Amino acid sequence: MASVERVKRLLQKRHSLQRYGNSDWLLYSILDAIVDNLRPISNIYETKLKLLSKRLLEVGHRLSTREVKEIIVMKRDLEWLHHELRPMLIVLRHLIAEKNIGVEVTHYLQDIEDHMNLLLDELSSYARESEAMREEFNSYSDRRMNDVLYLLTLVTTLFVPAQFFTGYFGMNFVDSDTGEPALILLNLGW
Repeated sequence: MASVERVKRLLQKRHSLQRYGNSDWLLYSILDAIVDNLRPISNIYETKLKLLSKRLLEVGHRLSTREVKEIIVMKRDLEWLHHELRPMLIVLRHLIAEKNIGVEVTHYLQDIEDHMNLLLDELSSYARESEAMREEFNSYSDRRMNDVLYLLTLVTTLFVPAQFFTGYFGMNFVDSDTGEPALILLNLGW
């Protein structure tokens, strides 16, 4: 809505190109307002990524499930937004190549194309960064699990032999000749 309001204000000004120029200037104004309104969306994703990245660096594998889901959803949202905005760049290129649009407006449309390219590059970069953050979290989790498994293996290695000897020597053996308790190892000459 803000982009529509902006174009309305330009049309209401007494000496604006949008009011007294041809429809090319109106088209430029609408496209410019749309692309300018996409900038805050990109800034929000950038801020969100910085906060989550800082949090991941601070807590590592102890990142909450909500935050991990937020990273995954953010990547999906960024990819969706990039996919939805890509056709607008194609339309801009077509309008720039159009012969019926004035040269002055074409220069302004090229400026919008540059802003759109920059925005799409940022969105792609943010999507890659969120994927890298997810992989980093998985790496932290894998490292933590490896540490726990190492500790369990160490404990098992230390206690299994002792448990075997305790189990063996704790058994009651009976001498078949006398009927009295006996130790098999002592009978073998140990």
